[in-house]
Amino acid sequence: MISYAQNFEDVMLERAFSEITEGSYIDVGAQDPNQDSVSKHFFLKGWKGIHVEPVPIYATALRAQRPRDLVLEKVVSSKGPIITFYEIVETGLSTVEKNLAEQYNVSGRDVTAVEVQTISLDEIFLLISQPVIHWLKIDVEGSEEDVLATWKTSVKRPLVLVIEATHPLSNIPSYMTWEDLVFDKGYIFAYFDGLNRFYVHEEHRELLNFFDAPPNVFDDFQLAGGSSNTFTRNLESEISGLLAEKQKLEQSQSQLLAEKQKLEQSQSQLLAEKQKLEQSQSQLLAEKQKLE
Repeated sequence: MISYAQNFEDVMLERAFSEITEGSYIDVGAQDPNQDSVSKHFFLKGWKGIHVEPVPIYATALRAQRPRDLVLEKVVSSKGPIITFYEIVETGLSTVEKNLAEQYNVSGRDVTAVEVQTISLDEIFLLISQPVIHWLKIDVEGSEEDVLATWKTSVKRPLVLVIEATHPLSNIPSYMTWEDLVFDKGYIFAYFDGLNRFYVHEEHRELLNFFDAPPNVFDDFQLAGGSSNTFTRNLESEISGLLAEKQKLEQSQSQLLAEKQKLEQSQSQLLAEKQKLEQSQSQLLAEKQKLE
């Protein structure tokens, strides 16, 4: 497989669901359809699902590249029908947490406050037509507890949950405030990858075995490149260098072609001049013959 995710989340999920060809997923905080995408591998495999992504540029890209999927340009929250959302341009840091937005603004990031409609997990579960939801991912930059609080009445139970479990841009744990909400839904802790905590529902304990080791050589995966992580940064730097060299060569080729065209034009002009001289010579010879 090719891994597109930031921290090999798709590798771990593929290990658990390798035999499922038409599965379903819910991605809350989906962001880009390519970079750091947990769902791209599964979409290419034939799965379909729901993306919740309030940032317009990402929601538009998801609609364009995921025609089978439903894209909800909303925020999952229990704090009213409309909520203030802080968009941090061209990052995955956009958040509803005002204190985080203020920190990003102080650090020099471009922060824009917009009003966005909200939706609950209960409502999202009603929108999915497949009988089984194989995984639910929640990556919402500090508001995981609020998202989980909207899961009240629905009896739907995704087989695996993947929830970001550290404070944004740090390895400081944040799951202590919301993990009981997960346990109350019948989930068992399965795995921590340094960024996310994985949970398996108690009715599918057999899946726990797939989370007993981190991604490794036996998962037979390749990195797509282009991720925000550092794993492929050296390779991407080399690729950028090669692309720069390619551009230089193409420019040199264009210049050589332009010089070739100039030479061909000069050659054509010289041939035309030669023909004129030959014509003049023929006329002179004819005049000479007349005089003789």
